[in-house]
Amino acid sequence: MKFFKTRNFMTAGLISLVLGGISLTTGYFMGGIKVQDGYLTTATVKKITKTQKFSSTIDKIKINSEAVQVKIQLGDEFSVQSELPTGLTLQATVTGNTLSLDTRSRSQHPFFNLSLFSSQLSGKFIVTLPKRDQLKSLDIESDAASTTLSDLKLNSLSLTANASPVKLSNLEVGQLKASADASSFKMSKISATSLDFEGNAAELNFKQLSLKNSGKISLDAGSLTLSQYQFPGLKVTGDATSLSVNGKGTKFPYTEGDESVKIALNAASIKIEK
Repeated sequence: MKFFKTRNFMTAGLISLVLGGISLTTGYFMGGIKVQDGYLTTATVKKITKTQKFSSTIDKIKINSEAVQVKIQLGDEFSVQSELPTGLTLQATVTGNTLSLDTRSRSQHPFFNLSLFSSQLSGKFIVTLPKRDQLKSLDIESDAASTTLSDLKLNSLSLTANASPVKLSNLEVGQLKASADASSFKMSKISATSLDFEGNAAELNFKQLSLKNSGKISLDAGSLTLSQYQFPGLKVTGDATSLSVNGKGTKFPYTEGDESVKIALNAASIKIEK
């Protein structure tokens, strides 16, 4: 019996040693660990900046990387600029009218792709869309760490963000459709003909939002702050929610004008500041 206990202890120790070696080796090759004065310490992760240019015309962007912050803007030419740690590389491809962005580990060893040091392996993508193309519509699907979109004029914009903070600002849009899952979603200085928004466990902040015709906002288990808005009308309904208007508690339903913008809340709260 004593022999078996000793063997079990030896086996557990060997497994711990192997796993520890894998973790340290992964961190070393991914740039997260360095040796200094004979000791293993956390290294400052070096980042590489690279710009990739395209000649295509797109109307859809797919971002499949939780390790990056993404900014989409207008400029002179179509390009993607990446700033990534040495352990990651950009995968940018255009198929038809769709730009796909992803990150890959530079190491091909299976152990080195475990992302044990993912907190340090973060970076940025800056997507520049050419002004000359006069982009009419844009469809964005983002799993990035954050997504920022500003200074665009579009007939239609569709945005889906999963587990990522989103910031939209200075946009002039015809039809605006957006959905956020477990995200922080901020809109400021937005002018749109219509709005269709769905949020789940999201924190929303809409400031200086102007809608010409109609809108629909559905929020489940989240909070919404609406301020300095311009709507032809408003109707707010809710279930097990709280509603305050200019700092005072208000009962449901709350209405303004022709009720053309409808907000439906489920286990969520809303604060309206006129």
